[in-house]
Amino acid sequence: PKVGTTLNNLAGLYGAQGRYAEAEPLYKRSLSIREKALGPDHPDVGQSLNNLAGLYGAQGRYAEVEPLYKRSLSIREKALGPDHPKVGTTLNNLAALYKETKQSAEEKRVRERLARMPEPGTRHIPVYFATTRARSDQDQTYGGDDSDVLSFGRITMQVPEETIQKLAERRAQSLILSKSRDKISAADVFKRVRHRALTSDQLAASLKASISRSALFKKQALIFVHGFNVDFDEATQRISQVAFDLEFDGALIAFSWASLGRGNPIAYARDRGRADKSVARFVAMLDQLSSKFPNVTLHIMAHSMGNRILTRALHQISERPQDAKRPKIGEVILAHADVDPEWCEKLGKVHRFVRGITNYVNQDDWALWIAKGLRIGKSRCGRLPRVYEGIETIDTTGMGGRGSVKTLVTGKNHHGVFANDPLLFGEITRLIAAGQRPPQNRTPELAPRKDDKGGTYWAYDKARDIAKPMKMVTK
Repeated sequence: PKVGTTLNNLAGLYGAQGRYAEAEPLYKRSLSIREKALGPDHPDVGQSLNNLAGLYGAQGRYAEVEPLYKRSLSIREKALGPDHPKVGTTLNNLAALYKETKQSAEEKRVRERLARMPEPGTRHIPVYFATTRARSDQDQTYGGDDSDVLSFGRITMQVPEETIQKLAERRAQSLILSKSRDKISAADVFKRVRHRALTSDQLAASLKASISRSALFKKQALIFVHGFNVDFDEATQRISQVAFDLEFDGALIAFSWASLGRGNPIAYARDRGRADKSVARFVAMLDQLSSKFPNVTLHIMAHSMGNRILTRALHQISERPQDAKRPKIGEVILAHADVDPEWCEKLGKVHRFVRGITNYVNQDDWALWIAKGLRIGKSRCGRLPRVYEGIETIDTTGMGGRGSVKTLVTGKNHHGVFANDPLLFGEITRLIAAGQRPPQNRTPELAPRKDDKGGTYWAYDKARDIAKPMKMVTK
């Protein structure tokens, strides 16, 4: 492959000097080497095809140009994704060819697609969704009304240039967020730019292509289930932010149930019923994904009342006969779980068919304190450190500062620590990436503790949290 790269570069030099007769055999030899060494669908093959087409175009050999650009486009779309900058490069070249050859209809079609590509400096993140919400005809999105059917689709979220630059700064220091204490990206900066409804078969086909492009998290998907008082757009923003900061390049799936999106006691009571109604459809989605992609590991993260859906779904799956099929589930993350402790207890059987279950609790979570009052004094699984069979409990109290009654006024209620605190987010990054256990082995700031029954859980230990200065790594 290195010889192919050298030949490609030398051919580029000759082409720039107008030495076309000398450049052509070098491009062809580079293409042949790359096809044999890397395979016909490798991105480098797409580069050679694109460059050879450009050489032919410079000589006016237009009949030979179009098939090369089209093959280059096909390779790059498959290997890199439809919104990758290199796909845009080939599209730009095709548009220029069609303009030169006066194929106005084809040029218009290509330029319309280019207009949907990411703006310079930005990035697009594909988010798949399954929702129990009814679709709104006015704005072609999903509101707070419940639907009797499960709808599917694909949303394209745009990451702003400033957010990407911050990630690049971490990379320049040879850091990933799991080793960095940099500020987490804000979820509300991720904006929806495209939205397409899909049938279940279309969803499977699109997911297959997305999964095939994964490099860091091969054959893995991340499913996010939001909580109470969250609308459809907020749910897709959150999973986009989580995946971006994790640098998770597997498939992203948001399960959005019909939360009313209004933070009051009446809406809270109605949302519990809607969450329960969504359980069967969530199980059906997991079974469908497992059937279509038996070798793909499904990581599931639920926040707040979303854990009501997750815990009940996992309990249902655990009650199946021993020889029954079950989804291939990796890490299960319960974040600030707004569920009765009995449902965490029922997960005892679940750990046998998942890679691991982690319950992140926070004693300063005032949203769950309020939920306890609404549940007539029942404690919430996500607020107090308690040991459950098959579950690793991690007390995050103290991360992001200690809470108090004042947090009810300031709005800092610690209900979103899982996605806002750099230390905890790094802990979750390492958990999903490798599943290393016990927790203190992947996050030294977590110390083992004993509950009143002698069970072991882990808690944030400020004494261990000594942030070391990050050094620039050079080679």
